[in-house]
Amino acid sequence: MFDMPLSRTIDSANQDDLSARLQQWRQAILADPALQHRLVMIEDPDQFIAANQAEALHLDIALPATMIANTLQPDPLGLDRFDQHLANASAWPGPGWRPIGLVPAQGDWAVDWAHFAGQALTQPFYEDALRKARQRPLNRLMRVRTSLTTLTETAPAQMAVPNGLIFHLSRCGSTLVTQMLAAIPGATIVSEPPPLDGVIQLIQANPDLPMNSAVALVRAMASALGRPDRDGATGPFVIKLDSWHSRALPLLRLAFPDTPWIFLYREPIDILVSHHRIRGMQAVPGMLPDTIFDIPDSDTLSLDEYAARVLATICQAVLDQPAMAGGMLVNYSELPDAVVRRILPHFGILPDPASQAAITAASTRNAKAPHERFTPDTAEKRHSASPSIIAAAALVADAYRALEEQRHAALRDGDAR
Repeated sequence: MFDMPLSRTIDSANQDDLSARLQQWRQAILADPALQHRLVMIEDPDQFIAANQAEALHLDIALPATMIANTLQPDPLGLDRFDQHLANASAWPGPGWRPIGLVPAQGDWAVDWAHFAGQALTQPFYEDALRKARQRPLNRLMRVRTSLTTLTETAPAQMAVPNGLIFHLSRCGSTLVTQMLAAIPGATIVSEPPPLDGVIQLIQANPDLPMNSAVALVRAMASALGRPDRDGATGPFVIKLDSWHSRALPLLRLAFPDTPWIFLYREPIDILVSHHRIRGMQAVPGMLPDTIFDIPDSDTLSLDEYAARVLATICQAVLDQPAMAGGMLVNYSELPDAVVRRILPHFGILPDPASQAAITAASTRNAKAPHERFTPDTAEKRHSASPSIIAAAALVADAYRALEEQRHAALRDGDAR
């Protein structure tokens, strides 16, 4: 009559032993960058399982194939980020790892990391690159997490500092600019990274956080996103922010006082037509915390009116910058020529002939679908603008006019020198 309880005890003991072995193996991988690199390059699950078994045996760790296979279950939606497990790494993981998310973890905040296998960030958005990274078996096996404190306290002495920051009004050519910059060999162009947005929103939601702590968080996260890959590539490093981050311009300028920045914008009607067709999250009330835009009575506005008020708020945040120190305004109408003529010199980036050719080639492609050729859409957008969109655009007219006046004045000053 003791058979069943005894059997359970043995199974439990075996399970504990297997779990201990798996944990020992994960720690061995985390401590060995060369081993990480060998494993992360394997994309086939069966080959990955066999490689883990063979590598683990060198450390006298026996890993059943089924145990490794159980860790590799697909997670296409990234639901593992909602797992409340505590941090399992006491320092930044080695070269090749980048942050993929800021997550709550048992009453605190933590940073999830993934190994990007040395792949350049050439996709239109950082989200695209991290989605591919999540699919690699190593990242399913490891699930590396550090505390937010670890992010700042174990940051390297020489942190990566952006060569440039790109702010934008949304739907105004910023992705084209980043795709042209990403064509430069060795460049690290981080486009709208969710982990940095997470840090900025966390800071905005905690106004009592000391400014030095806020600045340290921004610097550490940006550096972790832009760190050189395993081969030490040190090309230009540029971050494209989310459109609502213009509201955090003072914070970002404190974090990177010597980093030049640009603000890209476009005729409001064109942007509103784009949001009317496919609304970005910033153009829908409630999709972002109300404190980001602080628009009163947002529930009484039409969606087009709300989007216009958002655009005006973003523009005003840029106009409020004293003397635009380090900043430069760029209108969509200047693209793509302005990338080489104005933006690269402003960021201190001097492309060689090969890079120049790659940049030019990228300018002819659809930025959000690089396999397609770019087709101008301004005339079509103006033609399709409804009376309600035209009326909503009037809410942005004064801010747009002020930006244009500043841009033209700066261009005249530049010509006079």
